[in-house]
Amino acid sequence: MNNDVQDTNSPSFILKGFTSVQVGLYFLASAYLIKKTIANFLVDDTLMMFMSVQLIEFFIVGILFLLSLFSALAIFYANRRTARKLNQKIWNPISKKRFWIFLTHVIISVFILILLYSNGLYNYVGPIGLILYAFLLTALSSFNKTYLLFAFVALLLAVMCFIIPTYWYSAMLLIGVVHFTYGVVKS
Repeated sequence: MNNDVQDTNSPSFILKGFTSVQVGLYFLASAYLIKKTIANFLVDDTLMMFMSVQLIEFFIVGILFLLSLFSALAIFYANRRTARKLNQKIWNPISKKRFWIFLTHVIISVFILILLYSNGLYNYVGPIGLILYAFLLTALSSFNKTYLLFAFVALLLAVMCFIIPTYWYSAMLLIGVVHFTYGVVKS
């Protein structure tokens, strides 16, 4: 088989098996750390109560940045591992296109979430973030049924967050559980 044809047919967005477990664990850990940060800031018996609100916000943004970075790296290394097993290049035309879609989506998403937050629309950051995550999954999935199901779950959770603004923690946990469970089942 011609390598050029093989390169264009290679998978360039793998989110199953151990990669999905990793992403799920990152979501679970991030949700836990954010919840604990907020809870410790509001309690009088911890050192975090002495921190400013801006520092707590910076800490939470850092946690979300690490969630995005580690998830992207997990997907990248899974793609690289698969490409090496198939003796293919990781940077083929499809993977380059998906990388630019991913990068553009992340930049636009961060801009939208910062805009919402800076305008005081705090209750919309969680649900809009879930909607943007669903759009990212849809854009990168090539309409794979599994990824569309993930996107649908994220959209349902976003609707729940619009209805119940304090549901963001449960929504992050559920997204993490969905990824983790899917990864365990597909291993």
